[in-house]
Amino acid sequence: MASISPIPKMKLKLLVDKNSEKVVFAEADKDFIDFLIHLLSLPVATAVRLLKEKTMDVGSLSHFYESLQNLPDSYLKPNQDKYSLLNPRVPIVSAAAAATEISLTLTFDGREFEFDTLKAYTCAS
Repeated sequence: MASISPIPKMKLKLLVDKNSEKVVFAEADKDFIDFLIHLLSLPVATAVRLLKEKTMDVGSLSHFYESLQNLPDSYLKPNQDKYSLLNPRVPIVSAAAAATEISLTLTFDGREFEFDTLKAYTCAS
């Protein structure tokens, strides 16, 4: 029988003002922050940025995006800049390719998790 490895857990402590129903303070492990930044590396960050330019609020994603914009560079890795996080490069599929496989991976707790491969189809015209 195959052994089942334990599911990794992330710690997040929140201080919530019950009157205004807003988070006043948050404390999280590095893995949780890496996960949030990974979410922005997907095309979600581009969608949030474009919607914000049109003065549309995208809820908590907008707040997270603004927080990352205001984050001091000293909190980033030496070889990483905010521009690449806030403006991720989205893979562009050429018209010549009928289908291209896109693989999404997430690093958590020193391990890589790969999501199912996605197929992106394009029109020749």
